Amino acid sequence: MVMNKKNILFYFIKGDSDGGSDYSLFVHLVHLDLTKYNPIIIYRKKSQLTANLAKKGYKLLHIPGKVKKIQQHTNTIRKSKNKEYLFKKYLRSIKVFYKAIPEALKLRKIIKDEKINLIHLNHNLNGDRAGIIAGILTRIKIISHYRGLYKPIPIDLFLAKFIDKIICISDFTKDEYISTGIDENKCITIHNGVDTSIFKPSSKLSSDTIVGCIGRLEYWKGQHVLIKAIPEVLKVFPSIKFQFIGDGNNKDNLILLVKELKVEHAVEFVGSVNNIEKYIKEFSLAVHTSIEPEPFGRVIIEAMAMGKVVISTNIGGPKEIISNGINGYLIPPNRPNTLSLKIIEILQSIQLNKKISQEANKAVKARFEAKLITQKIERLYRQITEQRGIA
Repeated sequence: MVMNKKNILFYFIKGDSDGGSDYSLFVHLVHLDLTKYNPIIIYRKKSQLTANLAKKGYKLLHIPGKVKKIQQHTNTIRKSKNKEYLFKKYLRSIKVFYKAIPEALKLRKIIKDEKINLIHLNHNLNGDRAGIIAGILTRIKIISHYRGLYKPIPIDLFLAKFIDKIICISDFTKDEYISTGIDENKCITIHNGVDTSIFKPSSKLSSDTIVGCIGRLEYWKGQHVLIKAIPEVLKVFPSIKFQFIGDGNNKDNLILLVKELKVEHAVEFVGSVNNIEKYIKEFSLAVHTSIEPEPFGRVIIEAMAMGKVVISTNIGGPKEIISNGINGYLIPPNRPNTLSLKIIEILQSIQLNKKISQEANKAVKARFEAKLITQKIERLYRQITEQRGIA
């Protein structure tokens, strides 16, 4: 007996050039077992990822719409007991619910036309409201992939009751989500995965000493901490280079800080790139400098997969990736002096560098290999669809 493939609606790909949620979904899709699953992908706008998926033969359906930028990173997600604030939240809930209905009706038609068996939402509850409502209207099972830190408003907490399972990308984000009122039994941690056939160690190393820092140039990402550490590092390694890969709202402030410290000769702002592995390959080590908790830390596992020593701040998701002193280093946030000393220590010890880089690569292959992560998600698909007895 041949088992019918299950049709899964993936909602949605934003089309952002630096969208981590988009890329994480892409990695999952390219490792999905297409003998068992038939993916149908909603996208907002075209991007390199949608082009790559189209070339591979995946079915993509365009639903235009604006993607709201969420301020989702805070030290903790707290509830306010202020009555006026709570009243405004309830009013906002009513407004956003009705705004989501037109798209939900479009999705309902797609679900029926494509004979969808399961909906896999790909962002946070706020961005996935239409998908949840469509799932409710069609009585289709729903998985929500919680990709960041977001404080739900009352309508989100209500809609979450209809979600069958919420995938959190770290225990940290799961705990934060549960603290807002989300049902703990709905939540499961499945970390992001990395394709180790792309992100792999290279035998050809750069002749330059390069410290790389990857991430959106936003204040909470902490690139200013690394810049403040540069003068001390230059005293020991005068020819060292620092590369900042990414773009964002804090770029102008970072450029000013570089000028104030007179370290322009040692710093390069690369901007956003599509071939990040080519840059990581040249790194002597990678630094992750967030001063607020990182939901996970995809760039950390990418650098570790390529055998790079990573220094990260010890808050949020990175603590679940790095074992300090074994496969990388964890340091307190917002400590330029501590960071500069750690960079110098690593670059001065070739043997230590080699040992840590080998352990980093081994850790990623054991825990974050994309195929393993996709298999975990596929097991969840089976558990959920079998509950309803879908053929």
